[in-house]
Amino acid sequence: MLDALLAACMAAYAPQQVDLLALPHEPIGAWMAESWKVRAVRGKQAPQATVLAADGAPFLRIAGQSRAAFFVHELPSPVPADGSRLTITWRVMKAPEGADMRQDSADDSPLRVFVVFQTSRLFGRTPRTLFYSSGRAEPAAFSRRSAKSADLHVIRITESGNDSTWTTISVVPGADYARVWGGVIPCVVAVGLMQDTDATGSAAIADLRHLLWRSRGESTR
Repeated sequence: MLDALLAACMAAYAPQQVDLLALPHEPIGAWMAESWKVRAVRGKQAPQATVLAADGAPFLRIAGQSRAAFFVHELPSPVPADGSRLTITWRVMKAPEGADMRQDSADDSPLRVFVVFQTSRLFGRTPRTLFYSSGRAEPAAFSRRSAKSADLHVIRITESGNDSTWTTISVVPGADYARVWGGVIPCVVAVGLMQDTDATGSAAIADLRHLLWRSRGESTR
């Protein structure tokens, strides 16, 4: 069944580049994008999400303490992960003190960008999801399955710097899916953001400027 879903989404998808945040179209102030939904994590209050501007360019700031939530953008239709690329421009102004993704009791991050894959499994199984996370204490190439589910996997891609430097990094979700789970690479059905500071109770501030999805076959420059 998964093979059929993959074939269908690849046939329906036209290669393109999409800015999933589209911040130039958002007003300055509380972030109210209709295409993004907030989902609470374990009953916690969501971090504040605000559109700000610096040097004439807008950016999204996510800030909170002892909070956790998913900001989810469900794609209009599934898109192929195989060969596609996600480019993130972000910075960490304040990282949660004591955060360490190697320890369940301290598994917090100022910012995670996650990719949700299509599933054909029944009975409410968690869809396989990759969390690309800003870390701090962990080794540079740290990667682990979540303690909550084998279908959730965390990958550390940058260090939390506590400064104003913007960092741009590209990831290839299809390749990471193949490395983590193997088998046929499904389509992507959602992309999201997460900040969680509920484990440490510390404060965090993180900014995003771009979240670009580039389809397979296009230049990644």
